[in-house]
Amino acid sequence: MNTFFIFALSFTILGCCLGDEEMEKKKEKDVSLYKCLACNNDTHDAYGKCVQLKPNRTVVHLEDCCKKVEPRDDPEKRAKDWEFYCENPVYVEKLIDCLLDEEYLKSLTEEELSGMEQFEDCAEGIREKYCKDD
Repeated sequence: MNTFFIFALSFTILGCCLGDEEMEKKKEKDVSLYKCLACNNDTHDAYGKCVQLKPNRTVVHLEDCCKKVEPRDDPEKRAKDWEFYCENPVYVEKLIDCLLDEEYLKSLTEEELSGMEQFEDCAEGIREKYCKDD
């Protein structure tokens, strides 16, 4: 499963109703967390458990965004290559920008948003345990 990218989508979707300034702060916090996840092998198993809470449609949107912003051709390698994202956080930022498509975010159902909220709560636990905010 495309665990790294799935994480990106969850945080951006839950911030869809925030104002511009709040959204920018959220984006910065999300990029920081992604870098922590990508650069810290201890987070991967815990994160995999959180991923199971994500709605399927959000995964498809995420994969579409990955194809648009990521330079490598092999999606399987892309999905598992945490080291690449640790060394190239600019792609995390580009991915988040793609995920923030307003029309897509507005199309999410209450059930999907609920799943995303559960995922975000789980991921926040990882942040608290493993990551230091800059």
